[in-house]
Amino acid sequence: MPDFRIISLEVGRCSGELKRRRRSDGPFRCTHGVALSLFAETLAGLAVFSRLGPKGKGILLKSETEYIKKAKGWDILELRRR
Repeated sequence: MPDFRIISLEVGRCSGELKRRRRSDGPFRCTHGVALSLFAETLAGLAVFSRLGPKGKGILLKSETEYIKKAKGWDILELRRR
């Protein structure tokens, strides 16, 4: 079970924290890249659907992730509309 929480959710913006767990580590003893991507996708979905309203619908067409450095400890992600 992932250990994460949503820090804030506003219209078009969402941020959250993901706690590192050894069982979800990748081969380099840091948070697995797919775990980070899925968490980012979850936050992005919340941010997008907060703008669409109660009857809004959407389908994710493309997702890209850029890894800048190893993720250790608490990972804080913030997504906002450009």
